[in-house]
Amino acid sequence: MDGLESFEEMLENQDLHCYERLAVVRNALEELLSKRPATNQQLGYILSKFEVFKKLYQDNYETYINGFFVKKTLKKK
Repeated sequence: MDGLESFEEMLENQDLHCYERLAVVRNALEELLSKRPATNQQLGYILSKFEVFKKLYQDNYETYINGFFVKKTLKKK
């Protein structure tokens, strides 16, 4: 579970973007679970698709960061 441990460490980081990362995690979970077959075993599904979840998270967080820097750049002009 090395990937899970490193993901947990990243989420525990209390920097400027910690709350935004949690929001991105929630969005990635919603996106992942919306694609699953109907079942009550959501945690098992998430763990079995952890790499997919991690990729969804990374893509969504990258989108957030890019938007953050665009806004910051535009404010400077």
